[in-house]
Amino acid sequence: SFYKEDNFRLRSHNLRHGWWVMAAKGSDQLRQRVAFALSQIFIISTKDSPINNRHYGAAHYYDMLSEGAFGSYRELLEGVTKHPIMGHYLSHLRNQKDVLDKDGDILVSPDENFAREIMQLFSIGLVERHPDGTIQLDRQGLPISTYDQTDITELARVMTGMSFSKRNIPRNSDIVRENTRFNYGNGSRVFQDQWVHPMKFFEGFHDQGEKTLVGGHTTMAFQGGEKDLDDALDALANHPNTAPFISRLLIQRLVTSNPSRAFVYRASKIFSESQGNLGEVVRTILLDPDARSLEKAQRVDAGKQKEPIIRYLALCRALNVKSGLPLSALTQFGYPKTELAKFPNGTSQYRMGNTDTRLSQTPQGAPTVFNWFSPDFTVAGPLAAAGLVAPEFQVTTESQVINSANAHYTLVFNRNGQGGVRLPDQDSANDDNMIPDLTVYSELLKITEANNATEEEKAALLVDLTDLLLTGGNLEASSQGKIGRTARQIMIEAVAATSKRNKIATAIYLFITSPEYITQK
Repeated sequence: SFYKEDNFRLRSHNLRHGWWVMAAKGSDQLRQRVAFALSQIFIISTKDSPINNRHYGAAHYYDMLSEGAFGSYRELLEGVTKHPIMGHYLSHLRNQKDVLDKDGDILVSPDENFAREIMQLFSIGLVERHPDGTIQLDRQGLPISTYDQTDITELARVMTGMSFSKRNIPRNSDIVRENTRFNYGNGSRVFQDQWVHPMKFFEGFHDQGEKTLVGGHTTMAFQGGEKDLDDALDALANHPNTAPFISRLLIQRLVTSNPSRAFVYRASKIFSESQGNLGEVVRTILLDPDARSLEKAQRVDAGKQKEPIIRYLALCRALNVKSGLPLSALTQFGYPKTELAKFPNGTSQYRMGNTDTRLSQTPQGAPTVFNWFSPDFTVAGPLAAAGLVAPEFQVTTESQVINSANAHYTLVFNRNGQGGVRLPDQDSANDDNMIPDLTVYSELLKITEANNATEEEKAALLVDLTDLLLTGGNLEASSQGKIGRTARQIMIEAVAATSKRNKIATAIYLFITSPEYITQK
């Protein structure tokens, strides 16, 4: 009966709970980080009601991105194209060839939504680029478009005839059969097998004519939907624009908002030479001199603002945040022990719900296919005048800054931590609450008190410990050699003046609201 209650229905809350625990505690942290970056390129969103209601399908889509994080870009592009969640989101699910009237006039043309976005956002971008990511210009000094309306129309013809490959028969059962109906509906909200299998072509609804694709590639008539799609995806994956376009997006999500031309070129070169091996591209990006050099990290154009959800996750990870609901408890409901083994012993559930208000972001909840922010967003003033971009600042509004700070405040100052989505039968009302483990801080204070340390000495140790946990000691290092009161000294003075009860929380809160923590260098 508790499933009648709104919070416990089978829906998107479930996939969010899974996302948070994987992102915070999964043993494959790099894979999880890259998967989140890819989810901001190949976007679907639970803002769309049918996707919000098909949480198994949305979770499966994200798992596909995670599994493909170090694999072939071309294979991932095909997985994205054929996934029914993407098919619904960008409307090529049940998309069919021209519908004609009795006189041969076109009544309905193929939907062009996915055809447009797969080029604009998932592969070649809007304008032609050099291998170093810079924009190519024509003789009039204007950017050269990568595609036009004809290219969209032709590619839309490729994307016709796809629908569900599987379905539950009967509808409200776990029996899975081959789907034989092109126009089969969205099915049950409980039994969602049709949403986790790749779409297939129904040839009678596919445009079988010859098509001319972007870059001048052509497909032969009557070769079938699968071959048409293979030809189209090959053309996009091998287009000279794809390597610099995708490489730049990955660099922005993982390292810096304003990568140098050389940085983009090196990543793009590996992308091309490895035929889109994303693992090799990610390795190149993270080990590049521009990503590793301490000297270059001091440049004004280096780094990026950590987006709100990444900052919050980092704090949860650093402070070993836990709830009173062990992840192992899910095994009694069928959660595989092989999956449980992927997490450290003692991992708890993170029953987080929608975090749009607190963090301006909810996993798989971007407002549009264009993500929460544009890769080319800038801030008017000196930043724009310098030709620099700051994508994450598009969600950095006055209210967002306050809401995000309050969310972090609640986590560290509230004795019961951050509340989650309650279970109907949990032993305590606070079992779902996420509470930081501050044992290391408490033990440090005990040692300082036993050694009769001054209040300022205690505060310095607390601030430096937080600095070590959250930025690897960047604050202390950046304060050395500076004249006057540094940010570190101001924090120490504030913590020293705080009551014993709030010293630890104050040290953490001051640090997580500082530029040193908010900015990734």
